[in-house]
Amino acid sequence: AISDEKGRIEKVKEIYIDFYVTDPDIYSLKIPSLIGKVKLLDISGGDEEFKSTQKQFLKVAEDSLFSLCMSLRRVPNITYSTVSKTGQKIAERLSSRLEREYTQNHKDFLQENLELLIFDRKEDPITPLIYNWSY
Repeated sequence: AISDEKGRIEKVKEIYIDFYVTDPDIYSLKIPSLIGKVKLLDISGGDEEFKSTQKQFLKVAEDSLFSLCMSLRRVPNITYSTVSKTGQKIAERLSSRLEREYTQNHKDFLQENLELLIFDRKEDPITPLIYNWSY
């Protein structure tokens, strides 16, 4: 630490916290403001604005998942729906980013297996079964 005039700081670590713990093994990103914009723009059509918002969403999702993996100190096996282009992009970007981090700092990672599932809310088979639909 540069500002430590008395030499008391021995080590500085970066802590990644960009997620919510909902259960011991379940985490949520909770980024609904961008998700709503992406859905709205997808329907209305504004092409350039959609691309910009989609890129912003992908970046926020990737950063949040990266912070989760860094906090757990693990490189997960990433699984996503092959139908979801968004899930695929997030998985590919996250995977390459984690690979780079692992090759640079492999001694800091735990060797236990971890599975990361990326779900696209557009393909949600459970919600219609839980909630009644009304027209």
